[in-house]
Amino acid sequence: MVEISTQFKVERQSLASEVAKRLSRLIQDGTIPPGTRLVEADLANQLGVSRGPVREALRILEATGLAEAVPGKGSYTATLSKKDAQEIYMLRILLEQEAVVLACQNASAAQLEEMESILGNLFEAAENKAYNEVAYQDIRLHRKIWEAAGNRRLEQVLDGLIVQARRYLSLQTMMYESTIVGVSDHRLIMDAIKQRDCAAAREVMRQHLVEAAEAAAKNIHD
Repeated sequence: MVEISTQFKVERQSLASEVAKRLSRLIQDGTIPPGTRLVEADLANQLGVSRGPVREALRILEATGLAEAVPGKGSYTATLSKKDAQEIYMLRILLEQEAVVLACQNASAAQLEEMESILGNLFEAAENKAYNEVAYQDIRLHRKIWEAAGNRRLEQVLDGLIVQARRYLSLQTMMYESTIVGVSDHRLIMDAIKQRDCAAAREVMRQHLVEAAEAAAKNIHD
């Protein structure tokens, strides 16, 4: 029996993962719109790879909820729905309230300094109406809060959830009447964490995500 090189397997899997990451970013920021058919041959040609890694990448995207396999028709980017948005934000509300309380209790001086730096980037992007950058910095700040919470499993769950939430956040960000006002809650969250006012941090985070959920649902037409 001929032995297959394990090096080939690793390289192939790495390439599929890289393709999945690239497509994931394009789907999350709306560059590839919801409901778009993902044609293996076209994607392989545009990305400069063979169809094999693309096929594997599509399976990865399906597992994360960013793509859907339609029997007999192929793969499509997942559509947006009010029900989906409500479920995602319900989980975020429940989990991020706990995460921000833990961050309030456990954040180090270095982590607080990093959060402030990201917050500055967020407001700069908002002033420039750089919508994709606003969404990117928004998620960076939330991720830093999860990291500061010090609960690895909570952080992992939220990391998985934000992959799907990112598409709704991109839509929400573009719909802000005032981008600066739209991101202003993050200043209140940051102040509460720095003051170690955990009750205030929890309430501001809850209200922030409730309003985000309402905005996401409002901007989706099923």
